[in-house]
Amino acid sequence: MKATVYEGNKTFKVIDKEIEQPKTGEVQIKVAYVGVCGTDVHIYHGMMDKRVNIPETIGHEMSGVIEAVGEGVSGFSVGEKVVVRPLDDRKVKASDKGFNHICEELKFIGIDSPGAMQQYWNVPAFTLHKLKENTDLKLAALIEPLSVAAHDVA
Repeated sequence: MKATVYEGNKTFKVIDKEIEQPKTGEVQIKVAYVGVCGTDVHIYHGMMDKRVNIPETIGHEMSGVIEAVGEGVSGFSVGEKVVVRPLDDRKVKASDKGFNHICEELKFIGIDSPGAMQQYWNVPAFTLHKLKENTDLKLAALIEPLSVAAHDVA
């Protein structure tokens, strides 16, 4: 498959890499569309080189279709349209206050781990949001940035 890799020094490269099967608790997405976030631009300019594990595939504003489901995953099926909430909160959670988007050592998928600028992307199933069958995937790639903007003004 093709993947776009940030190599540092304002350089991206399209590479061929093997498709990995989803691990336990993961879902594989066939990526349809990926947006370029302001954070991705900061990465390009080298402002996050100490955080990004170079070389790395970045990107988190996306939409796609489930291609495969790993062991232990329920509630998701091959062929479903999805987007990803790119927050990995598997560390200590602030769930006692109802904030599942805040935790110690919060990881941002597509920055701190491989992102969506590849043909197939494996992500933890708990980060997925299902879309209606008739949802336009091009527009769906805007759901994550729209949710961030809505959260900021709420």
